[in-house]
Amino acid sequence: MGPRHRKDHEEFQNIQILPTIDEIQSDHTEYLPRSNSSTWHKPGVQGLLDRHFRLLREDTVGQLRDAAKVELNNMQNVPMQNLPARLRGARTYAYHNVTLASAEFEENKGLQCVLAFDQPPAVKGQDEARRSQWWMESKRLAPESLVVLRGSSGLAIFLTVATPTLFTRPKKSQIGPIEERFSRWKHPDYAHVVVHLVNTAGNGIEDMLSRFRQASARASSGVTFSLLEFPGVLLPAFDYTLKALQHMSVQSDFPFAELLITPVDQQGAMVIDPPAYAKREGFRFDLSAITLDKQTLHLDPQNLPSAADVCDNTHLDTAQAGAVIASLSRSLALIQGPPGMARATLELRS
Repeated sequence: MGPRHRKDHEEFQNIQILPTIDEIQSDHTEYLPRSNSSTWHKPGVQGLLDRHFRLLREDTVGQLRDAAKVELNNMQNVPMQNLPARLRGARTYAYHNVTLASAEFEENKGLQCVLAFDQPPAVKGQDEARRSQWWMESKRLAPESLVVLRGSSGLAIFLTVATPTLFTRPKKSQIGPIEERFSRWKHPDYAHVVVHLVNTAGNGIEDMLSRFRQASARASSGVTFSLLEFPGVLLPAFDYTLKALQHMSVQSDFPFAELLITPVDQQGAMVIDPPAYAKREGFRFDLSAITLDKQTLHLDPQNLPSAADVCDNTHLDTAQAGAVIASLSRSLALIQGPPGMARATLELRS
């Protein structure tokens, strides 16, 4: 295992949640843990957290990375047939010829930017009533929607759509609040959206503003920007979970850690100790309530009977007897079986 791009790390807690431009432009396949445990690069609880983080991130953030890569290739006129098949089916909405219309600072939300872009072909040139109806019914660029600003010169900044009413104090030189000055349907050729950066750490704000300034000052440079929307993708749906896994990796212990990673015996079964109360010297479970004719039968967690022995003295079948033995002799046991059925199987895996 080794770095595939500058933002790749062996320690998963150092990996940014959202993909960077290096990750988007990388031609290397992301490292993903396989089912073969011999290929895992970390053992124990840290390895378990690492695998969950990387697999969940790929399931959620991976689609954003692939979609951004497709859009970048489109902007750079790379033929679609040259792209891997997995990249061609990304579901996105793209908005082109993006420019920076305004940038204002809001006391609670920080820097808020207004981006202008071409009206989608479906409404470009239509009257305002039809444009308004289309935008409202399509539910595009709704508040909290996740978007990425892409630049043909190599830019990828993730943004979320803000609520326009956050701008409540217009400058004296401006008439009306920002929702009256900018909207998605007011202009027949251009739409506007208010956004703010997902990650304000680092130099993301400066980078975005400087790229727009450079493109505006050098119109002949050919640098273009597009906005890519991921319909139905909300950042809180996965961001908090991934960050929680990173936080857990820093902590020395967390609940049930000893049960999530346990040793196995020669038969491959997980070794789980009895509950604390069952470890007392001389402790035994009284199974008389389930025996034939209320015969005396005890279960010693330190010296377990076989399932056949329990079957001989009870009405239980082999599967049920095994489930009873496992549930009484382990601090955690999972019994699997359809509700109401007599048979059950027991299995516990990490």
